[in-house]
Amino acid sequence: MSASFVAVVVALFAVRPGTPPVVTAPHGGRTHDGVRAGFAYLRGQPVLLLALALSFVLGGLGRNYQVTMAAMSDGPLRAGASGYGVLSTVFALGTVLGALVAARRRSLDYRTLVAAGLLASGLQIVAGLAPGTWSFAAMILPIAAAAVVIDTTVGTRAQLDTDGAMRGRVLAALEVTGSVSAAVGAPLLGWLAEHAGPRQTLVLAGSTAAIATAAAAVALDRQRARAALALVAPRPRHPVRRVAFRAARIVRPAGAVCVIAPAGVGLGTSRLGELATAGPAARR
Repeated sequence: MSASFVAVVVALFAVRPGTPPVVTAPHGGRTHDGVRAGFAYLRGQPVLLLALALSFVLGGLGRNYQVTMAAMSDGPLRAGASGYGVLSTVFALGTVLGALVAARRRSLDYRTLVAAGLLASGLQIVAGLAPGTWSFAAMILPIAAAAVVIDTTVGTRAQLDTDGAMRGRVLAALEVTGSVSAAVGAPLLGWLAEHAGPRQTLVLAGSTAAIATAAAAVALDRQRARAALALVAPRPRHPVRRVAFRAARIVRPAGAVCVIAPAGVGLGTSRLGELATAGPAARR
């Protein structure tokens, strides 16, 4: 086991120290007050805060399977130590599968985060009702894969959606969130498994995580709606026009803004072209 650290020690000795880059905090903040500047930056990033909050809930209630798998193996499944070993192996295979799924995706956006959160939460509820070890293992496999997709998506968004000067502090906040969620979730799940039962714990934790994911999805959608500028007229009353209105909303490209002028208000052709091709800043 100790031999595995030889490569790390060699890499550390191979590092050539140099002059560290000067990082300038945005908005005139002081560079030596990095923690305060990081918190100030996060307060102005509601989408990232929602992603961190969702990661905290999913990590605390749906990631501590070393607790729930042990409770299920020793309790309702009556699988013992050998059954726990099988479940641990299946969970490890699921993480590999999740890494492959995340690597094959062209983009990891917040829609992926919500979908993976709902999938993991729903399967967690089903896992609590599983009658045997193999049916429970069948639920563990996709749950582990979804957990890796969730972690990868949150980490990806934390790096791509942040300012370069604040990226390190945001990643530090992400690591702290994961550590705290594990520290809080493991004792909580263990206490629930002891007093309410392993099955009830999985169902309750999965239901809570699903509700939190749905609430985060609504909040993220609202933030996206606030970020995009759209002039949308009231829905037409005529049935044919109503169908055309809905079809236009479905087929319009992602990021496009639908501009529908109310009756009596004219928009020139040049202005419509500018609104259709300009970015959000120009449309303001």
